[in-house]
Amino acid sequence: MPGLYREPLAAETVLRAYDLVNLVIAAPALLFASIFERRGGHRAQLAWAGTLAYVVYAYAFYVFGTAFNDAFLLHVAVFSSSLYALVLTLANTNVAGIAASFQPRTPVRTVSILLLLLALPIGAFWVFSSLRLTLTGQLPADTLLVQSLDSVHLSYVLDLALLVPAYVLAAVLLWRRAAWGYTAAAVLLISGLVHQLST
Repeated sequence: MPGLYREPLAAETVLRAYDLVNLVIAAPALLFASIFERRGGHRAQLAWAGTLAYVVYAYAFYVFGTAFNDAFLLHVAVFSSSLYALVLTLANTNVAGIAASFQPRTPVRTVSILLLLLALPIGAFWVFSSLRLTLTGQLPADTLLVQSLDSVHLSYVLDLALLVPAYVLAAVLLWRRAAWGYTAAAVLLISGLVHQLST
């Protein structure tokens, strides 16, 4: 669809790469996870929730970070349906059963540290850039090569308000072997894996 995105060429290229990952990886993953989830099983439910979490995060960029385009209503529908499906899935997840399905020797501390290693550099970089902007007025020029200032701002907001706190909370809960820690860690790691494939 030529002319679908009205962003600069570099940002359009990123959006089209996201489109490809969503079509080739996220959509089939959701399909297979939904099929297996209906048969029962914690792994399928975690895969379903993790992929939904990725879709919510990715489509937030389409919905809030792009100009109006021919796919606007489709993007809103995908974002909204994924968000509510994720909320309903997590609300109906047997977190105690998932936690009990892990072995006592599961390396929860290693996974907790991994989650913190994912959260802290992102948070530190965004906070540093934000403080630098506040103190010096210097914009984050390195990321502006690919994204507009509005898109960079949206990345900061989504990461600092949602992603970083979620990683830290999951790490703490998992470290303490709280039931929600297992579910949150699995959902976030699956979501992060799919997101890394798109970047």
